Amino acid sequence: MPFAAVIPHDIGMVACPWFLRAFLSWRGRDRRLIALHALLGLAVNVYPLHPLYLAILFLGVLALQRRIRLAFLAGLAFTAGAAPFLVVFALPVLTARPAELSGADQGII
Repeated sequence: MPFAAVIPHDIGMVACPWFLRAFLSWRGRDRRLIALHALLGLAVNVYPLHPLYLAILFLGVLALQRRIRLAFLAGLAFTAGAAPFLVVFALPVLTARPAELSGADQGII
């Protein structure tokens, strides 16, 4: 891992317990939960792995609790927060032709 990637990685790891605590204390505060997912989406712009895993976990818990409408709204908030990352990094990789991709990206896809 390049040294420049260490600091965003550490920021993502440090934020995880705070996001988890916020999720566990959301009872009866639906707007707060939607705001939490928007913050998770914004955190994806710093380092995508940890916030993405947490969002999947949190949305899965909401789905298991049959809070589908709230899970849908929280998923939209997460996507809105992560939109800069999706537009700048993820979409070009997913829509590129194999000849345009680097060797590392070809290994992923």
